[in-house]
Amino acid sequence: MMLDRELLVEIYSAANRVGKFQEIGTGYPVGPGRILTARHVLGETENSKIEVRWRNQLGPAREWREARIVWERPDLDVAVLACDAPDGLQNQYGSVSEWEPRNNHRWNSLGFARCGWVEDKDNLQTEATPLKGTCHQRHSRDNTFHLLVDGATSLPDGWQGVSGCPVFVDGSIIGIVVRCPKDFDQERLLAVSARSFSQDPAFREALHRPKANPHRTRVRKAMVEALKQHEWLRDIILLREGERLTAEELTDRLLNKPLQDFLLDFRHACREVEETPPDCDAPQSVISRLALFACPVLVVPPDQDGLLAEIATRTNAEVSMASFDRRDPKFVLTDREPVGEYAIPASPPAGFEKIRGEFSDQLDKHIFKKAALYTIEESEHQESIEIINSFLLEQRSLRSSLYYTIDQRILKDPDLVRNTVDFLSDRYKGLRVIQLSEDSEHRVVQAAIARHIAFFLSHASGSAR
Repeated sequence: MMLDRELLVEIYSAANRVGKFQEIGTGYPVGPGRILTARHVLGETENSKIEVRWRNQLGPAREWREARIVWERPDLDVAVLACDAPDGLQNQYGSVSEWEPRNNHRWNSLGFARCGWVEDKDNLQTEATPLKGTCHQRHSRDNTFHLLVDGATSLPDGWQGVSGCPVFVDGSIIGIVVRCPKDFDQERLLAVSARSFSQDPAFREALHRPKANPHRTRVRKAMVEALKQHEWLRDIILLREGERLTAEELTDRLLNKPLQDFLLDFRHACREVEETPPDCDAPQSVISRLALFACPVLVVPPDQDGLLAEIATRTNAEVSMASFDRRDPKFVLTDREPVGEYAIPASPPAGFEKIRGEFSDQLDKHIFKKAALYTIEESEHQESIEIINSFLLEQRSLRSSLYYTIDQRILKDPDLVRNTVDFLSDRYKGLRVIQLSEDSEHRVVQAAIARHIAFFLSHASGSAR
């Protein structure tokens, strides 16, 4: 899920006061009733009163509600709060990634920055300020990284309030803003990398996450064995990394990269073996098959059921579907781009522009047909919905979930998209929804991924040298 302004959380702590004004912090939901933020936003006093609100919502969601700390790492300056999420927002949150921040990655965020506050006598009216720029990695083993900010504020302490901002790259949270470093004229922010805490068992327990992903474990084991068997491939990638790593260490490094960077490493390896062939049959085939096999685990799967990360190409749709169902990808190479063997369907008749009435009836009929329930009497309709939900959950267990798409060219209103997803998730417990994105930067990245995957598909069968 991409950064959603409506989900941004404003945080107040009675123990965190600066001058005559209360210091405000920022947070973002990362699980049902769980908010990720910077630890210092919550103050140093134990048992201090902490309150949060969904500032950009309307109605009760905008009212202050109490929260408490359920996980913290003061050494990293990060924490997770628990609170009762507003109605309709329990399953709306971001995915925390294990990606390593890389130089020149484009990032974006929102935060309650001081430069966006409106002062009215002794009161402050906070407003969310959009932020974007490029990442700057300090060191591969450092837990923090710099964020170069496009359009930095000139107001002294203008970034006060952005602590706790989520750092989004390609639809996933790769870090949390913790402070504004000195001596950079407020053109940089310092963030803690999410990979420094995302695998912490206590963090995963606080978010009620499973301890391990069996699909990722299987892919990791296969990649370690492949790198040990084909030392020439390991040497090529290590030369590009500039470090000496074991097969296990290199595998973990590769699987913690964004998908585009991972595929670029393997494209580079294909070029190298073309220029200097190793003592191996069809080395480009070896590289290509390994890249295609591993790519689903490099997509950060959403933590919530129902909505997949926003997709800009049908190639990425298949990668995300394979990630969600924890299976190997199955591509068909077309003239335009690789698409999934389980092709994602278009919206049913009547489209997603009508959430109730005609749309609901058409979708019911469409799914009934999929489950071979061709004749449904009106009196049996609710019972049939229950049968359909059993069918959908069975398909998920067989790693072949049923998917539908929401196309932003039709539904451009974020509230309408959210309402549609909520309606579908409530009615059909096992249905997956793919949101097709029109974001230009997102589309550029995913178009490049599609080209890489097309290249690997064309070389995967290979031939002996």
